Amino acid sequence: MRQVRSALLTLIIAAASPPGLAAHWVEVGVSGPESDTLLVDIDSLRVADGLRVLDIMTRYAKPRRNVNDLMLDRFVQTTAFDCKQRTYSLVRTVGYLGEQHFGSDHDVAGWPDKMSPLPEDSLSNRIFGIACPSAQPGAH
Repeated sequence: MRQVRSALLTLIIAAASPPGLAAHWVEVGVSGPESDTLLVDIDSLRVADGLRVLDIMTRYAKPRRNVNDLMLDRFVQTTAFDCKQRTYSLVRTVGYLGEQHFGSDHDVAGWPDKMSPLPEDSLSNRIFGIACPSAQPGAH
């Protein structure tokens, strides 16, 4: 019986774990009327073509259908930031339901040319601060 409980606990922990090979997901806040949780993968931070790139996960409070009528419980957006211009661009989105993933393993075509101004809300600023710590007020 003890082995069954141990196996069940391991299965529950694995099912609740965020997707991917990320080693360091950090919660940055709650968003929207459904109280979805936003997390960033600190270990995913990298530089590509002079831009800072970071994986951002939105974990739904409860599974829901997206615009393509797929049932999801979370999605991960790879997002690029231009720290000097305070702009961002979506690079890739992958949705998940349990361990099944939906979406593209390919980058959005022309994403470097689709940079948009960063919104002036606290969650966007918190994520930007992780992607671009030296661009924050008071940073050296």
